[in-house]
Parts: sequence; structure tokens; C-alpha cells
Amino acid sequence: MKLKVMFIVGMLVVSAILVVQSIKAQPYTGSVILMDGYGHEQDYFEPSDSIYFEVTVLDAGVPLQSQTVDVIILGLAGIGEVFNNSYLTDSYGQFTGNDWDGYWYTHDIGDYIMFVNYTGTTAVQVSFRIYDPVPWSATGWTAYYGAVTDVFTEDQRVEVYVRALDQYGNPYDGGYGDVWYEIMHLGNSVDTEYLSTDSSGEDMDYFYPEWEYDEQFGVYQGTIYNDAVPAQVIGYFNFTVALPTNAIVQPQHQGENRTVFTAGESVGYAITLYYLDEPYDSEDYAARLLLYRLGEVEPLENDTLRTNSQGVDIDTYYYWIGMSEDDEGTYQMKVYSHDWEEIGSALFMVIDLDIEIIPHKPVYAQGDEVELKVTTTLEEAYNVRVTDPSHNTLSGWNVPAGTNLWGRQYTMPNLQDGIYHVEVYMGTLPLDSLSFELKKLTVGARLNQEAYLPGHEATLFWRAIDNHDGGPIEISGGTDLYYTDDGYDSASMALNNIAGSAGEFQFEIPEDARQGEWAHIEVEANDNQGHSDSTSVSLYIGWLDMSIGTDRGYYRPGEDVLFTFYTHVGSNSPAPDVELAARVEHQGTQVGNGWTITTDDSGKASNMYTIPASAPDGVYSIVVSGVFGQNRDISTQETSLFTVSSDPVLALILYQPKDIYVPGESVSIPYRVLRDGQETTAAQVSYEARLGTSLSSWGDASTIAFGFGSNGYINFQLPYDLEGNLLIQATARTTEGYQAHAELGGYGWGSSSMTVTKTQLLLFSTKSIYLPGENVTWVLNLLGDSILQANYRITDPEGVPLAEGVPVDGTFSYQLPTEYARTVTATVFVTGANATYTASDAAPVYEGFIIEYKIKKHSYSPGSQMSINYTIIKVGHGPEAVNGHIVVISISGEYSETVWVDKPMGTLTFQLPEDIRDGKHIFSVSLEAQGDSFLDLQTIIIDSDAGDLAHGTILGLNASAFLVLLFAIAALIIAIVGVSKWRRMQKTVGHKEDAQPTPEEPQPVEEPAQVGGVDDQSSPETYGTTPEPQGQDYSQTPPPPPGWSG
Repeated sequence: MKLKVMFIVGMLVVSAILVVQSIKAQPYTGSVILMDGYGHEQDYFEPSDSIYFEVTVLDAGVPLQSQTVDVIILGLAGIGEVFNNSYLTDSYGQFTGNDWDGYWYTHDIGDYIMFVNYTGTTAVQVSFRIYDPVPWSATGWTAYYGAVTDVFTEDQRVEVYVRALDQYGNPYDGGYGDVWYEIMHLGNSVDTEYLSTDSSGEDMDYFYPEWEYDEQFGVYQGTIYNDAVPAQVIGYFNFTVALPTNAIVQPQHQGENRTVFTAGESVGYAITLYYLDEPYDSEDYAARLLLYRLGEVEPLENDTLRTNSQGVDIDTYYYWIGMSEDDEGTYQMKVYSHDWEEIGSALFMVIDLDIEIIPHKPVYAQGDEVELKVTTTLEEAYNVRVTDPSHNTLSGWNVPAGTNLWGRQYTMPNLQDGIYHVEVYMGTLPLDSLSFELKKLTVGARLNQEAYLPGHEATLFWRAIDNHDGGPIEISGGTDLYYTDDGYDSASMALNNIAGSAGEFQFEIPEDARQGEWAHIEVEANDNQGHSDSTSVSLYIGWLDMSIGTDRGYYRPGEDVLFTFYTHVGSNSPAPDVELAARVEHQGTQVGNGWTITTDDSGKASNMYTIPASAPDGVYSIVVSGVFGQNRDISTQETSLFTVSSDPVLALILYQPKDIYVPGESVSIPYRVLRDGQETTAAQVSYEARLGTSLSSWGDASTIAFGFGSNGYINFQLPYDLEGNLLIQATARTTEGYQAHAELGGYGWGSSSMTVTKTQLLLFSTKSIYLPGENVTWVLNLLGDSILQANYRITDPEGVPLAEGVPVDGTFSYQLPTEYARTVTATVFVTGANATYTASDAAPVYEGFIIEYKIKKHSYSPGSQMSINYTIIKVGHGPEAVNGHIVVISISGEYSETVWVDKPMGTLTFQLPEDIRDGKHIFSVSLEAQGDSFLDLQTIIIDSDAGDLAHGTILGLNASAFLVLLFAIAALIIAIVGVSKWRRMQKTVGHKEDAQPTPEEPQPVEEPAQVGGVDDQSSPETYGTTPEPQGQDYSQTPPPPPGWSG
């Protein structure tokens, strides 16, 4: 009661003072602006806030200049005076201050009055409040990149904004967690975020609908809370994640809008999703595309859609149209939203439509007579057009409805070279097109090799072809070399001008060409009618490399070593005129005299070296240095090793008869033991066989057999209950203690693996590649199971069936067509007693060129010249060889020469080397692009001292005829012996049912035909008749054991 009386008295006193002051008041006025520490004008403050003020004092409306005024702050409700300080006004009657100037000693919560006094008179006063704010209410809203909206698509980010107010309606500036919100969807809490509101009372956070996956669509409710305990609801907000409402669907082919497609094409699409009129940004669940064949209910495709911010699908799936008639018809694309409401669709047709230009050529020339042909299942009318490179119509034909086969003779127009088109339209809708190149001439060029050294001489061959008739055409032009110099700069050099229809010229690779870089030659050609063509030939500027060879690996003291040297650039381009300096060393000491030699035009050189008779055993090295160039600045060095031993050299060779065995099968491994290169039986061969998994090492495999070989064979039987990889190690030992080792199977030994498996279906054709018109035969074999039923199917590259049937005695065949033959694939389906099996094998068909040749005789002396007649035959319907052919003349493993021919038939000459050794040699002539697929191997005989045998006559016969007679007699003897042996074997087999398995009998070897050509029997690729030797390899070894070809 007493405090109440005192408060009332105090208020009366203050009021009296104010009344007195007002009575005495002079005309002083002014203004006060209150601010927080951030400069925000306000009349409320928190206890922790700093209070700043800006005061203006006027005297009768005029600034009170340079006068001292007092600022007094009084707290009401018993707080009392809390601030008293004096300030000096400036020329504008203004001054500033803050609550620290007068040592404000309390910030109690309550109402305050600030007095600004001058000479005891209050000029201006202002009221303010200090209070503790709490978040009292809030407003929430959503936006997308700042644009306010409450509707979002699947893949859009939701921006959630909140503005909080305190209990007096002022913006609530709070700390983390004073205000927070929770988002509910389908009765579940999907997001909770804690906010930190700023001085405007606002904060924002993000929500990602796609994180809710396929349940993200619908209305979301947001509730805003304060941090009271328990939390109080102070506001709400809502938003919706909508589904697309419509879609635009456009079938496409390679980006081109289409509604009609042909067999073998891919159907793509362009789809745009919308919500009302706005593009719809989706992830994976908002919409999907279903593809139906019209009239069917099961979709062929069911794919999700993912669109960008423009609503355009960015993950196009493709539907591949098959090649059969069953794929033709009408199809429908339908787009459904997540709730399976159809929002868009489109139709397209699949027809059979083929456009041909007959004959088929890679390039056509002006004036060519051709037939334009269209085959289609389209029943509507269509239009065929020939268009120029800009698709302007040159010629056009309207084709009536129901025309399934249309053709027209057409002469290629005399227009500029370029890419032209045959196009088929249905009305204004493009259905299909075929592009072709119209070009008067083609210029081709090649170099004599691929890689060179700086300073090397190179040869460029060129040829110009009239594309109309394939004959020569007169042209003129130029050639330029572009390369990188040794300063890493691009450089060029003009080479020779060219004129005529074909030719060659030599040029020198620039000395400043940088090694390790590719260069190229541009060839430009023009005829007298304004037609032109160009081509480019690449070449590699490489480093000098060298290979060193010896005729054997082991030598005795006093023997001769034949060293051969080959200097080259890149993989195999000869480097001629390289000066070599060679020496032989043993343990770092030179043995004998060194020598120098220069490589010939083919990059080769050789020298005979005699090992001193007193040379100690050991490993010797030949060290060779090579230099080239005007400044001798291109160099290389190479070292090769060989062994000198006074002891005999022992070698053991194992032969692998086959790759796959079944449990319980008898294994017979042929072997040979060589002593100093000659076969010997005075050595005992021991072996051990192990069986392991596919990745087992020798130590991890289990021993299944061991013992000794006999009569050139290692024989043992596999266990009946084990499978895996078969590994064999063998050792040959002589009575003097010399040993040799060999291995078969396993990993990393250089041999094929040998597998033991109970069941395996094998399918293979009898040749590796075929010519059109040939008969393809497949053989099937099921290991470890019995065949109850077998069927085969033969298909073309598109999977279209060509033939079906049942194999007879494990084989079946297919006759390739003589025209337009392509690779065929056989697939067998076998039902066994224990399981079902399938296997496939392709029979590739050769397309290109082959060469047939005939050598005029088969015996020569070293250095003589061979004459070879040849004919080049085109196989299939590939492109013409407008630039001619590269022909490789080879003496197998010894000499090779590459020549360029520009005629389909003619005569080649080949100079035999002077140092070619006497004896039989395998000779071949082949096309570089042909490879070894149809290599025709023939035999020639070299005899330095043949006398009459080589150069005269014997018994009235020349050397070739005499040798043929000898070979015929030998073949007759071999045949008689073979027949006798076969009869003895038949008798043995008839009386011994359990005879030991033996290798196959060797096939009779026929003499090479006098006229070369494509002959199946001459193909070096056979199956199951040639075992692969493993272990150490020595040259000049004798033949393998009887019954085997090595």
C-alpha cells in the first residue's frame, strides 16, 4: 500500500514538473530518431540491444548551434533515471549518441522516456520500450526460384519461406530453432527444418519432392511452431506436387520426325510434358511411355520418362524394328501419368521399304546408266525423287497406290560432284532415302612403306581412275607434305606436280622432321572438265630400331654363327643405308675382331662369325650400334645373346593332340627328344600329370598319373570322377646326366589349355572362311552325354532363318549362294540324356579380292629371276579397287617383297636373293588385303650346284620335268606303303577291339599345282591334324614321330 502511495505521489510530482516546465517553455523543438546497432529505426529494443539515437534541436525553428544540451532517460514503473549525459550540438543543431555514453546501468524490461533538455527546458522527448520478444505468429509461403507458387512438378525444388512476428507484431529476430516447421504428406511427417529468422523476421529452407519417390504427388501441409514447451502453432502453409496434365508425343528416327518406319530401323521419340500450359520437369515417376501394337493389350515397351525444365524428355529409349513381315503394322505410343491417366499418344506405321541403285557401287560417275528400284509393302501412293546435295528435286516420279515393286532406268546427270539422294515420300511425309556419291574421278595414292627416318628417301605411287568406266583418266595436280618439325612447329613442303593417269616419284623426308610424330601427304587432282578429287596418305616419322637374329641358339666352340640384322622404323618399315658396327663379347671382353656393315635397300645385312675353338662355355652377346643421317645423329644400339657350350644340347618337345577330354578317356601325348638338333632315343622321358581348377597353379593341382614315356608317347588314363584343367610336366634325361624339360596346359606356359569335362557341346565348321557358292559343313559333338534329339537352324546376319533340319551323323550343311553371299550362323539345340544344350558357330564369307598365280618353273639358282603370271579376281559385291592392289611376294620366313599392280592380270618378276640357301622353299603370292585366308602355297627348289639338274636336261627332260617325275615316283611309293599299312591296321583293328588310341594317320602331301589359285586343300588351316609343338624351339629340326605332322 505504501509503495502504491509513493508511486502515485511520484507521478504527481513528475506531472507538476512537466506542467511548470510547459508554462515556462520557450519555443524549443526538435526530433529524436532511435535505432538498433544495425541502423534500423525502431521504438522497441531487447535487453541485449544497443540503443543509438540521432537528435535535432531547433530554437524557434532555427538549428540550435554549438549549445550544450542534456539527455535524460527515465524508466517508468519504478525503474527511475537510467541515463544522463550532455552533448554539444553542431551547426545543424544535431548530435548523436548511444546508451553507453552516459553509462546506462540497466536495461530492465519496461517503458522509457527520453528527454532532451536545454537550459532546463525540454526541447523534445520520445518514448520507447525494452521487452523480451517471443515468436507469436508467422506466415508461410512457397516459391520456385523466387517466384511465389504453391504448385510444383516432380523434379522442382520447393523453396519454403517463413516470416515470424513477436507479441507486439514486430518482426521476430530469433536464433536457431526459435521458429521451426514440419511438412506432412499422406499422414506422414516428411520434413522438419529449424530456422534462424533475421531482423525482418524471415528465413527460408528447401524441400525436394523427388526424395519421396513414387509417393511424392499430392497436397503437402506445413505447420509453423515456436520454441515454447510445449511448442505452439503460430502459422501454416500448403503446397501441391502435381502430375502432368498433357503430353505431346512425336515418333522420330535419328532426330527426324517420322510416322512411317521401315524394317530394321529404330523408333525414337520426342516427348514434352506439361502441367496445364507450363512445361513439366519430371524425374522418374510422374509419367511413363507404353508402346503397343495396335489391337494388342500387352505393351512392347514400358519406359519411365525423365524431362528437363522445358518438359522435354532426356532419356529416349529406342524400339528396334525387326526384319520379318511380322514386324510390319501400326503401332501406338501412349503416355500415362502416375495415376494411369492417359495424357498423350501418337501412331506410327512400320512398312517394308527398300531403295536400290543397280548396279551397287560405292561411287557413281556422271553418265552412269543405272536402275532405280523401290520395293515396299506400302499400299498408298508414293513419290520417288532424285535430289541434289541441298535436297532440291532433280527428277521425280509419282507411283500409284498398290505398287509394291517400282523401277526406272536412270542416267546419272552431268552435274558437279557431291552427295545426291534417292528419296521416297508419301505426300509430304519422307519415308526413306538412299544417299550416293556422284564423282567423276578418284585419285588414289600410297607410299612404299608406312614409317621413315628423317633424311630417308620415300616413294609415292599415285593413280587416277575414271569412275564411269573404271579406266584411267588424265589429270593434273600437286602434292604437299605436312609434318611437325623438330621445334614442335607445323611445317609443310611442296612435293612434285603430277600429270597423266598414274605415276610415282621419290622425295626425301625432311631432315628437320620431328621423330615420333605422324605426317601426311595431300594429293590434289583435277581433270580438264572441272572435276576434282583429293586423297591423303599418312606416314610415321619414327625412331631407328634394329633386330638381330642367329641361325641357332646354341653353338659349339669353333662353329660358325650366321648373324642377320634388320634395321627398321615403326613396326616393320625397312631402314636402308644404316651403318652398323658389331662386336662379340663374353663377360664384358671382346672376343675376336669386330666388323662394320651397311644395310641394303630392304634394311637387311648379315655376317658370318667363327667362334674361336678355345672359347669357354657360357653366354655370349653380340653388341651392334647403328647410325644414319647426314650428321650421323640418328642412332640405335641392340644386343642379342647366344650360348656356347661344349656339352650337347638336349631338347624335349611335347605335342598337344587336342584341347578337350572327358573323364575316363585315355590320353596319348606324342613327344620328341633332340640332341644337338638331331632326334635321339637314348634318353628316358618321365612325366607327371595333374588336374586342377581353371586358375590352379602346378602346386595346387592334384596328381592323377606319373611314369615314363615309351616309343615317343606318354600314355595314361584320366580318372572317371574328376574334371578340371589337365597339366603335364615331362623331363628327358640322358645317361650322361643331361636334362630337358617341357610342359603342356596350364596358365602362362604358352600352350593352349587342356580341359577335362563331363559334358560339352562342340560345334564348328570345317573351314575358317568361305567363298560365295561354297558348301558349308558343320560338325557337332556332345562330350559326356548322349544325344537324344538334335535340331539346327541357319540364319543370316539379321537373324532371318535360312534353313532348319536335323543333323545326320553329327553333321549338316548349307550351300552358300553365288551372288550376295553373306556370313551365316548355325545354331544347334540338343536334348541329351542328362540336360539340354545349345551352341552356335558362324561361317564368315569372304568379300574382297583374291589372286591366282602361276610360276613358270619350280627350280632356280640363287640370284636368278622368277617370272609369275597372275590374275586378280573380285569376290562378292564390295567396292572396286580403284587404286590398284598391293601384292606380296614371299618366300616363307625368309624373304618378302611388296609391289604395286594396277591391272587385274599380268606378269610379275621377282629377283631371288644371292644368299638364299639351297633346298626346298615355300613360295606364295598374295594380296596384302587378302591376308592368309586363301593363301596358295607352292614349292620352289634352290640348287647352287645343280649343273644339268638346274640348268640342263636329264634323260631328255628339263629340271622341272625331271623333278616332277621324281616327286611322282616318290608319291607312288608312299601311296603303296600307306595302303599296305592301312590293310595291316584293318586286320589289327578287326581282332583287337580295345586297341590303344593312336594319332591320326598323316594326310598324303600332294605336289604344288603348276597353276596357282583358290584351292580348299591348299589352305593351311586344318582341324585336329596338326599338333602344336611346345617347349624349346630349335631350327632345322627333323620331322615329328610317324603319324604326326609338326
